[in-house]
Formats: sequence, structure tokens, C-alpha cells
Amino acid sequence: MKNKAKIIRLLYIAAIIVLFLFTERTIRGNFLFSCTYRMQTISTYLPIICSWIIFAAFIVFAIRKKLRFSFGVLIPYCIIYLGYLAATLINHASMVRWTDAFVYSLPPFMLAIMAFSCTETAKIYIKSATWIFVFLAAMNLLFDVFPQMWGLISEWREEYFLGYHTLVSWPLTTGLMFAFLDREYNGRNWLLIIYLILFFANMAVVRAGGALVGAFIVALWLLLPFVRKAFKKWNMLVFIAIVVALFAVLMWGFQPFVNFPPVKAFIENVLHKDITLSGRLYVWSGVLERVYASPFIGYGFGDSTQIFFEPSKWNNTMVHAHNLFLQCWYEGGIITLLLGLGMLVFAAFKMEKCRNLRENCNESLCGVFKLLIFAALIMLQSDQDVYYNWYIPAFFCHLAIVSMESSNGETIKPQTD
Repeated sequence: MKNKAKIIRLLYIAAIIVLFLFTERTIRGNFLFSCTYRMQTISTYLPIICSWIIFAAFIVFAIRKKLRFSFGVLIPYCIIYLGYLAATLINHASMVRWTDAFVYSLPPFMLAIMAFSCTETAKIYIKSATWIFVFLAAMNLLFDVFPQMWGLISEWREEYFLGYHTLVSWPLTTGLMFAFLDREYNGRNWLLIIYLILFFANMAVVRAGGALVGAFIVALWLLLPFVRKAFKKWNMLVFIAIVVALFAVLMWGFQPFVNFPPVKAFIENVLHKDITLSGRLYVWSGVLERVYASPFIGYGFGDSTQIFFEPSKWNNTMVHAHNLFLQCWYEGGIITLLLGLGMLVFAAFKMEKCRNLRENCNESLCGVFKLLIFAALIMLQSDQDVYYNWYIPAFFCHLAIVSMESSNGETIKPQTD
């Protein structure tokens, strides 16, 4: 019986790794999926198969549980896409892209819901996901330190092992979230320390502007007790308001803001950017002009995520908005943007409700989630994974809620490997 239980557990772990690896949106562009033309083909079709396996499993799970489980932000996330759908239909835009972006961003949310339905499966899910990101972060660093590794095994070379440099920060930050969860659920402080070293080393190597800002926020949280206390005690609505205020400053008060001496010094000396943030000033002003022409219904999903031709020396090509809120406003109109902000507000109220109603709610973990959601939203003001515009903050909010509402309120007892 023990051998049978061990085999079942190993099969479950293997299934989690495969399903997670091929459906998690932030790691779809890594070198493993593009190193050969054969792998490019596999990485096109295997995620589709894995996604439909999760859809089928979730239907069975929902029936057996009689819908009595934490939905996280699955429903608010779907509502955002209803806003995009309306804009896409009204503008006779690309339904193919809307369907693809919506359908294949849902499985990670569903997989997390099923995994967090009990403590034991949550521990396995988190442990598997953490090791995946540790491996990817280590390989990203290794390929940069030893660039000759590219030539040994590839027909195709990405900019970094994790993909294009402005997208590298998303899997690294997602991995950090899982490393913190792993410390809470599995008691592995040593693995969190290893991941933090990999995280900051990778950020220093890649040096994407938004990534450095996110890493700076995380570093402040790690080094300064009063910052940790603020994230632990303050309502997430405060951090959402800060991000919205920053968006307003970037869109309509950019010049005075970047010429403020401390901000200018940070941009030039830390981010190593010019005061246009590599042409983003021109991108934002150009996209805003298009937004003003159709502020309420936007333009819907186009065949491409690139929406504006920016002719300066920094781009001289079609570009996306380089801002989560602005891209959403352009594609979905102000209504969809408000639905996106509504999802964040919903998550904030859910997290506060869990913290207030549950005596055993871990305030430190709640503070970590606020930190990572806030850092991600700040990073998304200068760049984003444009194909899945709302996926990253939504998935962070989703994991926060399902982890806080999971296991019928049981206290998670850490395990030590």
C-alpha cells in the first residue's frame, strides 16, 4: 500500500509539473520551447492539449465539490475579457486573438483552484512550481555567464534563456511569489534564500528598466522593517491608489516628473535610461491621441498587439503601449479599464476579509502578496506582457486569495525537507 501511495504521489507531481510548465503564461517564451524547430512545434500544440486537460478536470472537480471552493479572481478576470469582447465585436476586430488570449490564460487559474482545494495538494503544487522557477532562473544566469552554451544545443537563440529581455522579469517575479509560498507551506527557508539570490542576480544581468524598479521595491521590503510593516498593515487599496496616481503622472505630468532631480538621477544612473525612458514618452503621447478618438469603446483586439507606429530613433517601428492601463484603455475602452481596476479592488476586499475573519490568517504572507502585486503593477506601467495584458496581476491576486481561503481555514503546518 505504501508503494502504491508513493507511485500515485509521484504521478501527481509529474502531472502538476507538465501541466504547469506548458500552461503558465509567463514561461511560454523560454529557451526550452524555442531551442529547436521541433520544440517550437511541441510548444505550440502541447500547451493546447494541457489546457483542455485542465478544463476537463476542472469540470469534474467543480461537480464533485458542488462549486464549494475558492474561485479566487477567476470570475472578475473573465469579466475583464467580457469588456474586451464588447470592444472587439463593436469594432469588428480580431475575435481569433480574443478567443486565444482568453481561453489559454484560464487554465493556470483553474489548476491553482484545484491544487489549493486541500493542504496536501497545495504543498505539492507549490513545491513543483518553485523548483520549476528555480531551474529556469538558474539556467537564465548560466547561459549568460557561459554564452558558449547557446551554440552547443540550439538552432534558435533567444535574447536570454527566459526570452526577450523586457519579458524576463515576469517569470522571475512569479517564481519569487512561489518561493515565498513554499516557505509558508513547506517550511523551506533555504530555498527562498537561494531563489532571492538568483532573482537579484538575474535582475542585475538583464537590467530591464521595469525589472530593476520591481527588484528595488522588493529590496526595500527585505531591508527595511518599516516597509514590511507598511505592506503588512496597509490595505491593498492604498497600493492600488498609488499605482493609479503613478499612471496619471506618467500620462499627463511626465516632463515635470522626470526632470525632478532625484527621479532624473534614478532614471539615468540606476535604470541607465534617458529621460524619455527609451522613447516611451513618444509612445504614450501617440497612443493617448488614438485613445482620445475612441475613449469609451476603444478599438478591440487587433490581429497584432502592436498598435502605434513610433518613428523616433528608439523604435522606428510599430509598438504596443508599454503600459498595462494604457494598452487596456486602447483595446477595451475606459469600461474595460475600469473592469480591470475593479478586479484589483475585488482582490483587495477579499484579502482584507480573509485577514479580518480568520484568526490564523498569516499577515506576513498577506504582506508579501501585497508587495508582489504592487511591484508587478509598478513594473507594468513601463512594459507588459501585452498578449496577456491582465494575466500577471490577476494571477498574483488569484494565488493570494485561494491560498488565504484554502483548506477550510486550517493552519498550514510547515514541513522541513
